[in-house]
Amino acid sequence: MDTDIQIARGLIGAASIPGGPTQEQMNLVQSLLHGYFGSDADAEKLSALSPEDLAAIVDPDDRHRVADLLVVLEFCRHPYDEAQADLVEKYVGALGVDEPMLILARDAIQGEVEKVAADWSRLNAPPSGERAIAEQDRDYGAKLRALESCPPLSLGRTYFQ
Repeated sequence: MDTDIQIARGLIGAASIPGGPTQEQMNLVQSLLHGYFGSDADAEKLSALSPEDLAAIVDPDDRHRVADLLVVLEFCRHPYDEAQADLVEKYVGALGVDEPMLILARDAIQGEVEKVAADWSRLNAPPSGERAIAEQDRDYGAKLRALESCPPLSLGRTYFQ
């Protein structure tokens, strides 16, 4: 069986708390199968894969990508269920991935908006030092060059000139 289908089976397993995966979670898996993996497989017909079995088939270079998909899957369960978060952590743990987004996901799902904003800022802090200045200069230069395509005599074109 293709690795992509096995990953989809792992996602189904990670959503298989009592009551099973939600329809939204199954829709996500189906969308990934068709749009991301390019497979015609039917998510509804796939059986769940355990954390250990998923870890055994995922290439080490792909483990972070799969962990990210597991976090997205967790966001698709409404209402929030602690068992869902625990199960996703088990799957990510089996992959051997240190995924800081797990903390952010749990906080977000539990509705701790202020904590989520602080975590998000910390995890996605802009670059600093010379690299930051170089990126800002490059971005600013691109914005200025884009003004050249503004209509003649417009404020943007005049500023560019």
